[in-house]
Amino acid sequence: MALAHYSPDEIYESYLSLLNPTLGNFVFIDEAQRKPGWEHWIRKMYDLKHAANFFVLGSSADLLKKEYSTLLTGRNISMDVFPMSFREFLDFSGVRVKSTEIVGTETRSKVIFSLKKYLEWGGFPEVFFVGEKYKRRRLSQYFEDIIYKDIVDRYGTNPGKTRELGVYLLTNIANPVSKRKVRNALGFGLDTISDYIAYMAEAYLLYAVPIYSPSLKVQSANPKKTYCIDTGLRNAVSFKFSEDIGCLAENAVFVELKRRAKEVFYWKSAAGEVDFIVRAGLQIEEAIQVCWNLDSEHTRKRETRALYSAMEAFNLDSGIVITEDAEDAEVVNGKQIFFVPIWKWFLY
Repeated sequence: MALAHYSPDEIYESYLSLLNPTLGNFVFIDEAQRKPGWEHWIRKMYDLKHAANFFVLGSSADLLKKEYSTLLTGRNISMDVFPMSFREFLDFSGVRVKSTEIVGTETRSKVIFSLKKYLEWGGFPEVFFVGEKYKRRRLSQYFEDIIYKDIVDRYGTNPGKTRELGVYLLTNIANPVSKRKVRNALGFGLDTISDYIAYMAEAYLLYAVPIYSPSLKVQSANPKKTYCIDTGLRNAVSFKFSEDIGCLAENAVFVELKRRAKEVFYWKSAAGEVDFIVRAGLQIEEAIQVCWNLDSEHTRKRETRALYSAMEAFNLDSGIVITEDAEDAEVVNGKQIFFVPIWKWFLY
Protein backbone atom coordinates (compact mmCIF):
# COMPACT_ATOMS: atom_id res chain seq x y z
CA MET A 1 0.00 0.00 0.00
CA ALA A 2 2.95 2.33 0.64
CA LEU A 3 3.82 2.17 -3.09
CA ALA A 4 0.26 2.44 -4.36
CA HIS A 5 0.62 5.99 -5.68
CA TYR A 6 3.78 5.20 -7.67
CA SER A 7 3.69 3.96 -11.26
CA PRO A 8 5.16 0.55 -12.16
CA ASP A 9 7.99 2.32 -14.01
CA GLU A 10 8.89 4.37 -10.93
CA ILE A 11 8.91 1.34 -8.66
CA TYR A 12 10.99 -0.73 -11.06
CA GLU A 13 13.51 2.05 -11.71
CA SER A 14 13.96 2.54 -7.96
CA TYR A 15 14.61 -1.17 -7.59
CA LEU A 16 17.26 -1.06 -10.31
CA SER A 17 18.98 2.02 -8.91
CA LEU A 18 19.03 0.71 -5.33
CA LEU A 19 20.16 -2.87 -6.00
CA ASN A 20 21.86 -2.63 -9.41
CA PRO A 21 21.20 -6.30 -10.23
CA THR A 22 23.70 -7.87 -12.61
CA LEU A 23 21.83 -11.09 -13.40
CA GLY A 24 18.53 -11.59 -15.21
CA ASN A 25 15.78 -10.19 -13.03
CA PHE A 26 12.76 -12.10 -11.79
CA VAL A 27 9.92 -9.69 -11.05
CA PHE A 28 7.11 -10.78 -8.72
CA ILE A 29 3.93 -8.69 -8.63
CA ASP A 30 1.25 -9.55 -6.10
CA GLU A 31 -2.34 -8.26 -6.37
CA ALA A 32 -1.52 -6.80 -9.79
CA GLN A 33 -5.18 -6.05 -10.46
CA ARG A 34 -4.98 -3.11 -8.03
CA LYS A 35 -2.77 -1.21 -10.49
CA PRO A 36 -4.73 -0.20 -13.62
CA GLY A 37 -2.88 -0.96 -16.85
CA TRP A 38 -0.52 -3.48 -15.25
CA GLU A 39 -0.75 -5.76 -18.28
CA HIS A 40 0.46 -3.01 -20.66
CA TRP A 41 3.50 -2.42 -18.46
CA ILE A 42 4.26 -6.14 -18.25
CA ARG A 43 4.11 -6.49 -22.02
CA LYS A 44 6.37 -3.49 -22.59
CA MET A 45 9.00 -4.64 -20.08
CA TYR A 46 8.87 -8.22 -21.33
CA ASP A 47 9.28 -7.22 -24.98
CA LEU A 48 12.20 -4.93 -24.06
CA LYS A 49 13.74 -7.88 -22.15
CA HIS A 50 14.02 -5.94 -18.90
CA ALA A 51 13.55 -9.12 -16.90
CA ALA A 52 13.92 -12.85 -17.38
CA ASN A 53 10.48 -13.65 -15.99
CA PHE A 54 7.47 -11.88 -14.54
CA PHE A 55 5.31 -13.68 -11.97
CA VAL A 56 1.90 -12.03 -11.62
CA LEU A 57 -0.40 -13.11 -8.81
CA GLY A 58 -3.82 -12.01 -7.69
CA SER A 59 -6.71 -13.17 -5.54
CA SER A 60 -9.38 -11.21 -7.36
CA ALA A 61 -11.55 -11.91 -10.38
CA ASP A 62 -10.03 -8.75 -11.89
CA LEU A 63 -7.04 -10.93 -12.73
CA LEU A 64 -9.02 -13.51 -14.70
CA LYS A 65 -7.65 -14.76 -17.99
CA LYS A 66 -9.91 -12.86 -20.35
CA GLU A 67 -8.62 -9.50 -19.07
CA TYR A 68 -5.11 -10.04 -20.32
CA SER A 69 -5.15 -13.02 -22.69
CA THR A 70 -5.31 -10.92 -25.88
CA LEU A 71 -2.61 -8.45 -24.85
CA LEU A 72 -0.23 -11.11 -23.54
CA THR A 73 -0.89 -13.82 -26.12
CA GLY A 74 2.22 -15.93 -26.62
CA ARG A 75 3.95 -14.32 -23.66
CA ASN A 76 2.27 -15.96 -20.69
CA ILE A 77 1.59 -19.28 -19.01
CA SER A 78 -1.41 -19.26 -16.66
CA MET A 79 -1.69 -21.46 -13.60
CA ASP A 80 -4.52 -21.91 -11.12
CA VAL A 81 -3.27 -22.01 -7.54
CA PHE A 82 -5.59 -24.05 -5.33
CA PRO A 83 -5.91 -24.06 -1.54
CA MET A 84 -3.63 -26.57 0.15
CA SER A 85 -3.85 -30.22 -0.75
CA PHE A 86 -4.24 -32.71 2.09
CA ARG A 87 -0.56 -33.64 1.79
CA GLU A 88 0.38 -29.98 2.18
CA PHE A 89 -2.04 -29.71 5.10
CA LEU A 90 -0.25 -32.62 6.78
CA ASP A 91 3.11 -30.96 6.15
CA PHE A 92 1.84 -27.76 7.77
CA SER A 93 0.63 -29.89 10.70
CA GLY A 94 4.02 -31.54 11.10
CA VAL A 95 2.71 -35.00 10.10
CA ARG A 96 4.99 -36.96 7.78
CA VAL A 97 3.79 -39.98 5.81
CA LYS A 98 6.52 -41.54 3.68
CA SER A 99 4.46 -44.53 2.54
CA THR A 100 0.72 -45.12 2.72
CA GLU A 101 1.41 -48.84 3.08
CA ILE A 102 3.51 -48.53 6.23
CA VAL A 103 1.81 -46.21 8.72
CA GLY A 104 2.17 -46.62 12.48
CA THR A 105 -0.81 -46.39 14.82
CA GLU A 106 0.23 -42.99 16.21
CA THR A 107 0.85 -41.50 12.77
CA ARG A 108 -2.42 -42.90 11.44
CA SER A 109 -4.31 -41.31 14.33
CA LYS A 110 -2.70 -37.96 13.52
CA VAL A 111 -3.58 -38.35 9.84
CA ILE A 112 -7.24 -39.12 10.60
CA PHE A 113 -7.45 -36.20 13.04
CA SER A 114 -5.91 -33.90 10.41
CA LEU A 115 -8.34 -35.19 7.79
CA LYS A 116 -11.34 -34.14 9.88
CA LYS A 117 -9.78 -30.70 10.39
CA TYR A 118 -9.03 -30.45 6.68
CA LEU A 119 -12.63 -31.20 5.75
CA GLU A 120 -13.91 -28.78 8.41
CA TRP A 121 -11.61 -25.79 7.89
CA GLY A 122 -10.32 -26.34 4.35
CA GLY A 123 -6.91 -25.54 2.92
CA PHE A 124 -6.44 -21.77 2.92
CA PRO A 125 -2.98 -21.21 4.49
CA GLU A 126 -3.98 -18.06 6.38
CA VAL A 127 -6.94 -19.86 7.94
CA PHE A 128 -4.67 -22.70 9.03
CA PHE A 129 -2.55 -20.36 11.13
CA VAL A 130 -5.28 -18.40 12.92
CA GLY A 131 -6.86 -19.67 16.13
CA GLU A 132 -9.97 -21.83 15.88
CA LYS A 133 -12.29 -19.11 17.20
CA TYR A 134 -11.18 -16.89 14.29
CA LYS A 135 -11.22 -19.46 11.48
CA ARG A 136 -14.92 -19.19 10.69
CA ARG A 137 -14.75 -15.39 10.81
CA ARG A 138 -11.85 -15.37 8.35
CA LEU A 139 -13.57 -17.80 6.00
CA SER A 140 -16.81 -15.82 6.17
CA GLN A 141 -14.86 -12.73 5.20
CA TYR A 142 -13.39 -14.56 2.21
CA PHE A 143 -16.90 -15.45 1.08
CA GLU A 144 -18.16 -11.88 1.49
CA ASP A 145 -15.15 -10.50 -0.42
CA ILE A 146 -15.73 -12.88 -3.34
CA ILE A 147 -19.44 -12.07 -3.46
CA TYR A 148 -19.22 -8.29 -3.17
CA LYS A 149 -15.80 -7.44 -4.65
CA ASP A 150 -15.32 -10.12 -7.29
CA ILE A 151 -18.91 -10.49 -8.47
CA VAL A 152 -21.21 -7.61 -7.40
CA ASP A 153 -18.69 -4.81 -8.02
CA ARG A 154 -17.36 -6.39 -11.18
CA TYR A 155 -20.60 -7.37 -12.90
CA GLY A 156 -23.11 -5.03 -11.27
CA THR A 157 -25.23 -7.90 -9.97
CA ASN A 158 -27.88 -7.53 -7.30
CA PRO A 159 -26.02 -7.84 -3.95
CA GLY A 160 -28.81 -9.61 -2.07
CA LYS A 161 -29.57 -12.07 -4.83
CA THR A 162 -25.89 -12.80 -5.43
CA ARG A 163 -25.25 -13.62 -1.80
CA GLU A 164 -28.45 -15.63 -1.42
CA LEU A 165 -27.67 -17.75 -4.48
CA GLY A 166 -24.08 -18.25 -3.31
CA VAL A 167 -25.25 -19.51 0.08
CA TYR A 168 -27.83 -21.79 -1.55
CA LEU A 169 -25.34 -23.37 -3.95
CA LEU A 170 -22.65 -23.88 -1.31
CA THR A 171 -25.19 -25.41 1.06
CA ASN A 172 -26.15 -27.88 -1.69
CA ILE A 173 -22.69 -28.99 -2.81
CA ALA A 174 -22.33 -32.42 -4.42
CA ASN A 175 -25.98 -32.46 -5.48
CA PRO A 176 -27.42 -31.94 -8.97
CA VAL A 177 -29.00 -28.49 -8.98
CA SER A 178 -31.21 -27.45 -11.87
CA LYS A 179 -31.97 -23.82 -12.64
CA ARG A 180 -35.68 -24.53 -12.25
CA LYS A 181 -35.08 -25.99 -8.81
CA VAL A 182 -33.19 -22.84 -7.84
CA ARG A 183 -35.97 -20.67 -9.26
CA ASN A 184 -38.55 -22.54 -7.19
CA ALA A 185 -36.44 -22.15 -4.05
CA LEU A 186 -35.36 -18.52 -4.45
CA GLY A 187 -37.75 -17.00 -6.97
CA PHE A 188 -35.01 -15.74 -9.32
CA GLY A 189 -35.32 -15.68 -13.11
CA LEU A 190 -33.63 -18.45 -15.08
CA ASP A 191 -31.34 -16.03 -16.94
CA THR A 192 -30.28 -14.42 -13.67
CA ILE A 193 -29.48 -17.81 -12.17
CA SER A 194 -27.48 -18.86 -15.24
CA ASP A 195 -25.50 -15.60 -15.34
CA TYR A 196 -24.79 -15.51 -11.61
CA ILE A 197 -23.56 -19.11 -11.53
CA ALA A 198 -21.22 -18.31 -14.43
CA TYR A 199 -19.87 -15.30 -12.53
CA MET A 200 -19.27 -17.41 -9.43
CA ALA A 201 -17.41 -19.97 -11.49
CA GLU A 202 -15.26 -17.24 -13.04
CA ALA A 203 -14.45 -15.96 -9.56
CA TYR A 204 -13.37 -19.49 -8.53
CA LEU A 205 -15.96 -19.66 -5.79
CA LEU A 206 -17.49 -22.83 -7.21
CA TYR A 207 -17.46 -25.32 -10.06
CA ALA A 208 -20.53 -26.42 -12.00
CA VAL A 209 -19.96 -29.99 -13.20
CA PRO A 210 -22.03 -31.38 -16.10
CA ILE A 211 -23.27 -34.90 -16.63
CA TYR A 212 -21.09 -36.92 -18.98
CA SER A 213 -22.47 -37.26 -22.49
CA PRO A 214 -20.96 -36.94 -25.97
CA SER A 215 -23.97 -34.72 -26.72
CA LEU A 216 -23.76 -31.10 -25.61
CA LYS A 217 -27.54 -30.96 -25.86
CA VAL A 218 -27.85 -33.73 -23.27
CA GLN A 219 -25.31 -31.99 -21.03
CA SER A 220 -27.16 -28.69 -21.15
CA ALA A 221 -30.54 -30.36 -20.53
CA ASN A 222 -29.39 -32.03 -17.33
CA PRO A 223 -28.68 -30.31 -14.00
CA LYS A 224 -25.11 -29.66 -12.97
CA LYS A 225 -23.50 -30.62 -9.68
CA THR A 226 -21.84 -27.76 -7.79
CA TYR A 227 -18.67 -27.95 -5.73
CA CYS A 228 -16.98 -25.24 -3.69
CA ILE A 229 -13.30 -24.38 -4.13
CA ASP A 230 -12.74 -25.07 -0.42
CA THR A 231 -14.68 -27.09 2.14
CA GLY A 232 -13.87 -24.62 4.93
CA LEU A 233 -15.35 -21.79 2.89
CA ARG A 234 -18.48 -23.85 2.37
CA ASN A 235 -18.79 -24.71 6.07
CA ALA A 236 -18.48 -21.07 7.08
CA VAL A 237 -21.52 -20.32 4.94
CA SER A 238 -23.71 -23.33 5.74
CA PHE A 239 -22.91 -23.76 9.47
CA LYS A 240 -23.12 -27.53 9.03
CA PHE A 241 -20.34 -30.08 9.23
CA SER A 242 -20.83 -33.50 10.78
CA GLU A 243 -24.14 -34.28 9.08
CA ASP A 244 -22.68 -33.27 5.71
CA ILE A 245 -19.31 -34.98 5.99
CA GLY A 246 -20.06 -37.29 3.04
CA CYS A 247 -20.73 -34.31 0.79
CA LEU A 248 -17.62 -32.56 2.11
CA ALA A 249 -15.51 -35.62 1.35
CA GLU A 250 -16.90 -35.71 -2.20
CA ASN A 251 -16.20 -31.98 -2.58
CA ALA A 252 -12.61 -32.43 -1.39
CA VAL A 253 -12.07 -35.32 -3.81
CA PHE A 254 -13.40 -33.20 -6.67
CA VAL A 255 -11.05 -30.31 -5.86
CA GLU A 256 -8.14 -32.75 -5.67
CA LEU A 257 -9.03 -34.08 -9.11
CA LYS A 258 -9.02 -30.52 -10.46
CA ARG A 259 -5.70 -29.90 -8.71
CA ARG A 260 -4.39 -32.91 -10.64
CA ALA A 261 -5.65 -31.24 -13.85
CA LYS A 262 -8.39 -33.81 -14.51
CA GLU A 263 -11.47 -33.23 -16.66
CA VAL A 264 -14.37 -34.33 -14.51
CA PHE A 265 -18.05 -35.19 -15.08
CA TYR A 266 -20.73 -37.09 -13.20
CA TRP A 267 -22.74 -39.89 -14.80
CA LYS A 268 -26.12 -41.58 -14.40
CA SER A 269 -27.65 -44.80 -15.60
CA ALA A 270 -30.53 -47.03 -14.59
CA ALA A 271 -28.15 -48.61 -12.06
CA GLY A 272 -27.53 -45.29 -10.27
CA GLU A 273 -25.25 -42.28 -10.21
CA VAL A 274 -21.44 -42.26 -10.36
CA ASP A 275 -19.84 -39.27 -8.69
CA PHE A 276 -16.87 -38.78 -11.01
CA ILE A 277 -16.08 -39.83 -14.54
CA VAL A 278 -12.55 -38.70 -15.44
CA ARG A 279 -11.75 -38.07 -19.09
CA ALA A 280 -8.33 -37.75 -20.71
CA GLY A 281 -8.65 -36.42 -24.24
CA LEU A 282 -11.45 -38.44 -25.82
CA GLN A 283 -11.04 -41.43 -23.53
CA ILE A 284 -12.65 -42.13 -20.15
CA GLU A 285 -9.80 -43.23 -17.88
CA GLU A 286 -11.41 -43.55 -14.46
CA ALA A 287 -14.70 -43.98 -12.60
CA ILE A 288 -14.83 -42.94 -8.94
CA GLN A 289 -17.48 -43.18 -6.24
CA VAL A 290 -17.18 -41.36 -2.91
CA CYS A 291 -19.04 -43.02 -0.04
CA TRP A 292 -18.09 -41.99 3.48
CA ASN A 293 -19.82 -44.82 5.30
CA LEU A 294 -19.99 -48.35 3.87
CA ASP A 295 -21.23 -50.11 7.01
CA SER A 296 -24.53 -50.99 5.36
CA GLU A 297 -24.51 -53.87 2.88
CA HIS A 298 -27.33 -52.11 1.03
CA THR A 299 -25.15 -49.00 0.62
CA ARG A 300 -22.18 -51.04 -0.56
CA LYS A 301 -24.28 -52.83 -3.20
CA ARG A 302 -25.83 -49.55 -4.37
CA GLU A 303 -22.44 -47.88 -4.84
CA THR A 304 -20.80 -50.85 -6.55
CA ARG A 305 -23.81 -51.47 -8.80
CA ALA A 306 -23.65 -47.93 -10.20
CA LEU A 307 -19.86 -48.06 -10.48
CA TYR A 308 -19.90 -51.39 -12.30
CA SER A 309 -22.45 -50.00 -14.75
CA ALA A 310 -20.04 -47.16 -15.58
CA MET A 311 -17.12 -49.57 -15.92
CA GLU A 312 -19.15 -51.60 -18.39
CA ALA A 313 -20.28 -48.53 -20.34
CA PHE A 314 -16.77 -47.11 -20.67
CA ASN A 315 -14.87 -50.40 -20.96
CA LEU A 316 -12.88 -49.90 -17.74
CA ASP A 317 -11.16 -52.82 -16.04
CA SER A 318 -11.34 -51.25 -12.59
CA GLY A 319 -13.09 -48.60 -10.51
CA ILE A 320 -12.57 -46.91 -7.14
CA VAL A 321 -14.83 -46.35 -4.16
CA ILE A 322 -13.31 -43.76 -1.83
CA THR A 323 -14.41 -44.31 1.77
CA GLU A 324 -13.85 -43.02 5.28
CA ASP A 325 -11.71 -45.99 6.35
CA ALA A 326 -12.83 -49.16 4.51
CA GLU A 327 -10.07 -50.81 2.52
CA ASP A 328 -10.92 -53.80 0.38
CA ALA A 329 -11.23 -55.11 -3.17
CA GLU A 330 -13.76 -57.24 -4.96
CA VAL A 331 -14.18 -58.65 -8.44
CA VAL A 332 -17.47 -58.25 -10.28
CA ASN A 333 -17.75 -60.17 -13.55
CA GLY A 334 -14.02 -59.94 -14.11
CA LYS A 335 -13.76 -56.23 -13.21
CA GLN A 336 -12.01 -55.03 -10.05
CA ILE A 337 -13.47 -52.54 -7.60
CA PHE A 338 -11.05 -51.09 -5.07
CA PHE A 339 -12.21 -49.58 -1.78
CA VAL A 340 -9.70 -46.97 -0.66
CA PRO A 341 -9.64 -44.80 2.51
CA ILE A 342 -9.86 -41.16 1.52
CA TRP A 343 -6.64 -40.17 3.30
CA LYS A 344 -4.71 -42.79 1.32
CA TRP A 345 -6.23 -41.63 -1.95
CA PHE A 346 -5.23 -38.05 -1.19
CA LEU A 347 -1.63 -39.16 -0.65
CA TYR A 348 -1.26 -41.28 -3.81
